[in-house]
Amino acid sequence: MADGKVFLVGAGPGNEGLITVRGAECIRKADVIFYDRLVNPLLLEQAPIEAERIYCGKLPQKHILRQEVIQKMMVEKSREGKRVVRLKGGDPGVFGRVGEEAAVMEENSIEYEIVPGITSGIAAPLYAGVPVTHRDYSGSFAAITAHTKKETGEPDLNWEPLAKSIDTVAFYMGVKNLPFITKRLIEAGKPPETAVMVVEWGTYSKQRTVKGSLADINDVVQAHAIENPSITLVGNVVKAGPASTWFEGLPLFGRYMWHVRTTSGASGWSSEWKSQGAEVYEGPVWQETLPELIHLQKDLSYDEIVFETAIDVEAFMAQLKNWRLDLRQVDCHLVTVTRRAEEKWKAYGVFPEYRSKEEWKHAETVHVIGSEEWIKEINHSSSDIGHVLSSVSSSDHTLERLLADNAINTVIFPCRKAVTVAVEKINSLYNGEAELWWSQKTIVCVGEGTKEQAEGYGLRVDTTAGASSEAVSTSIQKCFSPIL
Repeated sequence: MADGKVFLVGAGPGNEGLITVRGAECIRKADVIFYDRLVNPLLLEQAPIEAERIYCGKLPQKHILRQEVIQKMMVEKSREGKRVVRLKGGDPGVFGRVGEEAAVMEENSIEYEIVPGITSGIAAPLYAGVPVTHRDYSGSFAAITAHTKKETGEPDLNWEPLAKSIDTVAFYMGVKNLPFITKRLIEAGKPPETAVMVVEWGTYSKQRTVKGSLADINDVVQAHAIENPSITLVGNVVKAGPASTWFEGLPLFGRYMWHVRTTSGASGWSSEWKSQGAEVYEGPVWQETLPELIHLQKDLSYDEIVFETAIDVEAFMAQLKNWRLDLRQVDCHLVTVTRRAEEKWKAYGVFPEYRSKEEWKHAETVHVIGSEEWIKEINHSSSDIGHVLSSVSSSDHTLERLLADNAINTVIFPCRKAVTVAVEKINSLYNGEAELWWSQKTIVCVGEGTKEQAEGYGLRVDTTAGASSEAVSTSIQKCFSPIL
C-alpha cells in the first residue's frame, strides 16, 4: 500500500470562518484529523463523516497526547495510506511546532504539505478593532512567545532592543507572565504610559478585551479575571482602536447556539446568526438512506400522493426512473406537508400543494411517503417509508467537545422532535446531571407546540419565536442582554 500524505494545517485564530480556503479543502478530504484545544470544534463538521477525529488538546500542566506520541501516530496513519490532517490553532509556523513535525515527516520519507493560517497575534487585535501597524502609531511589529522551556516559563529575551526599537509587540499566551513582561519592558526603557491591550479568546463569541498601560495593565487583567488563551498587545497603536470593538458590539455576540437538527442537511439559519456575532453548532448530523418504495403501485391509481420530506420526493423520482416513467405520466395530485419537500418539488419544476401536518387529513385513495415515525403516527395503510434517519457519530464527537469546553449557552428547538433528540443526547452524556446542565442554558422554542414539548420534559423555556432565523434572532435580542 502506498503511503498517504500529511497536511500541517493552520486552523486560524478561532472563528470558524477564518480558516483559509486551502485549509478547509484539506479538512473536507481528510481520513484522519489530529486537532488541538485551540482549534474550533465546529471545523470538524466540515470533515467526512467517516474521518477519524483525534483530540490532542493541551491544558496548563496537562497534555492529552505528548508531542512525540502525536508525531508517531501521524506517521503510522500515513503509512496506512491515509490523508492525515494535523490541525493547529492560528498559523502552524508561529509557535506551532510545525518545524519539528515537518522534520519527522522528512525523516520518515512521508510526503507532506504546510498550509498557512491566520495567526491570532494579528487577528485577535483586529477583532478588537486595533491593527498591529498604523501610519501614525506603528511602523514595526513583533510576535513573541510569552512562555519558554525555562524552569520558570518566563520569556528569555533581549529586552532593550525590543523595548526601544519595536513599536508594537504581540505576546502570545502572556497572562501568566504579564507582571514579569511589563516589569522588564519598563526596566528596558519602555515608557510606563505605553498603551496595552489584552484580548482573551480572540475572534470567538466569548472574546473579552481590556485596555490599560504598562503601569496598570496587571491590575486591570486581575480585576477582570482575564486568562489564557490571550494575546497581549503592547504599543501605542492600541490608542488607534475604538472604545468598544466592532465584533463585541454585534447583536448576537456572546451567544453560542446549539440549533438542534432533526433532518439531514443544514438549515440555512446559522449563517444569519453567525453574521450577527454568534457561534452555531447545527446538529446532530443525520444520514438518510433511500430505500425502494415497495408499496407504491406502478399504475399510480391514487387521488393524491403525499410527501413528508425532500428525500421522500427523491425516493419517488428514483422509483419512477426504475419503472421508466416520467412526471408527465403522473396523474395524481401532489401534496407536501413540509416546506423542504415543497422546495424539492420546485427544483424539479413542479409546484405541489402545501398543507401542514396538522392541516392534512388522509383518505383511502391517498398514498403517503414519509418517515417511519410519521407513518406510525398517522397509521395509514397505504404508506411507504421513503427515508430512514440515523445520527452520525462524528457529529456527536463535535457536540461532546463543545460540552467538555462548556461552550454552548443557548439552545434552539425548531420543532417538537428536536426537544426529544436533545434531551436524549444530554441525558446520555450527563448521567443524572442533565437537569443542572439545562438550567444554565437559554432555551428558545420555535412555536407554542415546541414550547409545550420542552416544558413536558421539565425544561424552562425562556422565549418562543417564529419559524425563521430573523424571528429567533429578534426574540433573543429582545429578551436577553449580551453575555459578558
